[in-house]
Amino acid sequence: MWKITVLVFLAVAVLIRGYPRYLSSIPNGLKIPNPCTTAPNDTWRLVGHEIATSSQLYQKKMQQPGSYLNVFGTDFSLESHTWTQKLCNSDSDGDGKSNGEELGDAECVWVKGGKPAKDATGHPGICEEDSPNCKPSAKLSVICA
Repeated sequence: MWKITVLVFLAVAVLIRGYPRYLSSIPNGLKIPNPCTTAPNDTWRLVGHEIATSSQLYQKKMQQPGSYLNVFGTDFSLESHTWTQKLCNSDSDGDGKSNGEELGDAECVWVKGGKPAKDATGHPGICEEDSPNCKPSAKLSVICA
């Protein structure tokens, strides 16, 4: 039994350690505002997930295994974890703003390692304001509950 526990722990640890590399694969990846708090400079570190931090995700995975991807995370995964024109122009959360607009790359010209044209203004996987067009799983009231 202890071998299984150790293997599960190691697998989860490897998965969680891997997420930060994706932050450099999207514009402003380290500066995505956390829509669940009013604290200044609070960022959402796991942009493609329903959970904001690695420690929270680890705790959740230990309780109930799963990927916990949000709608942007699913779209990012479908694009092979690459910032593409398609991903940039998409509106993953359904809030009426493209992913590029929310991440500071409205013109979809950002390249990995470059500086985005603007700061991130929102989260591409969470509707900051619940509206009729928001995807149900992306609603602020659902994610931040």
